[in-house]
Amino acid sequence: LHEDLKSKNGLEFLTGGALNGGMELSQAEQARRTSLLYFKGYLSSVMNSFGGQMVSTITCTHCGSRSLCHDPFLDLSLPIPEVCQIKEGEESTMAGCELTDCFATFTEPEMLDGEDMYSCENCGCRRKASKQLQLAHAPPILVVHIKRFCYTATSREKLVTRINFPEHGLDLAPFMAEGGPEPPLYDLKAISLHIGGVAGGHYHAVCCNRDDGRWYHFNDSTVRPISLDNLDRTQPYLLFYQQRGNFSAM
Repeated sequence: LHEDLKSKNGLEFLTGGALNGGMELSQAEQARRTSLLYFKGYLSSVMNSFGGQMVSTITCTHCGSRSLCHDPFLDLSLPIPEVCQIKEGEESTMAGCELTDCFATFTEPEMLDGEDMYSCENCGCRRKASKQLQLAHAPPILVVHIKRFCYTATSREKLVTRINFPEHGLDLAPFMAEGGPEPPLYDLKAISLHIGGVAGGHYHAVCCNRDDGRWYHFNDSTVRPISLDNLDRTQPYLLFYQQRGNFSAM
């Protein structure tokens, strides 16, 4: 679909006009131009609707110099915080965690040490450093993947932690890089659910009808109204959020 819908001039499709040069670039402008270089000739309506951008910042703990790397994404795979992880078959009285807790875990700084030490160009040697992922550009349609399946060399397990997520007003401001555009708010539009375990399962969906504002459960050929209050919060696997006020993307 992406290949069939690619724009002949992806740069113009993304910007709506020419780029202005000849100025010192802020971090936000660096992110924007990196995105333009990546998408030039590769942009489609798929990328235009779902495409966002992350920035990875590595900071040397010795000299404080920073290295930035911007990467595009079509969806975000968020880990469930370790303290909230409940494996299939385990009994727990834990109430679960918030979706924002998953975002916080995803954007939490990590230390690069030992074999993972950072080669600092400013110091001219390998140093301890911190690495952090943040959002540089939020897409019109945000696809959130909850990492419910974990694999090791000897086992495969499914996490059945309850994930509490907002229907309206998901705010990404705490997870955005500084100097970027005003973080948008998001409203939930659809959910992909997984029933079963790692040995086998079944996918179905819950979607909001934009005409009547009601939620419907789609299970193969069966469609019925449903209330999100009655949804089993251990089942959501993919969450589809639409940027508030952006009606052209969905």
